[in-house]
Amino acid sequence: MDLLITGAGSIGIALAAMLKQAGESVSIYATGKTKDAIETDGVHKTGLFGDIDFAPGAFPLADDYGAFAPNSFDFILICAKTMANDAISQALSQHRDILKPGGKLVILQNGWGNDAPYLRYFDREQVCSARVITGFQRLKPNVSKVTVYTLPLLLGNLYGLPTDDLKPLAAAITAGGLPCEVTDEVGKALW
Repeated sequence: MDLLITGAGSIGIALAAMLKQAGESVSIYATGKTKDAIETDGVHKTGLFGDIDFAPGAFPLADDYGAFAPNSFDFILICAKTMANDAISQALSQHRDILKPGGKLVILQNGWGNDAPYLRYFDREQVCSARVITGFQRLKPNVSKVTVYTLPLLLGNLYGLPTDDLKPLAAAITAGGLPCEVTDEVGKALW
């Protein structure tokens, strides 16, 4: 699978490392100090589920969605804070061609309404949600520590649409060390 992490904070850095360790093709959208740290020191995950270290250059990295070629990604994992959703959804809408046909956005944010900014630009079939009850701490811009694990990460679609397309992503996240499942009832888990 070809994956893009946007929101390279504590969750994004940890998932990038875990998914790459699982053998997936992972690119990262990052800006400022985070981009600089990844370029000079790589990506590192520590804490629960073991340590993972990748050297500089291990991940394709850009601070502009337009830098990624059309039809690049099966999934874009949105790991940013909710306050960034308006800006991210608008920027992605201008570069929607980076998604492969049938590609999906997966919003890794708890709570209701986080999908609304993305639905202004993308179809319901493309917008998926995730429940995250795992603790992540950002030690440095390019270093994330998994501090607490409670329940598997849950992936699903809030609109009663089929979720089979999410199963390979769930399997990859699990293979990377973080238990992950697909559910038809993700809405019940989002609070």
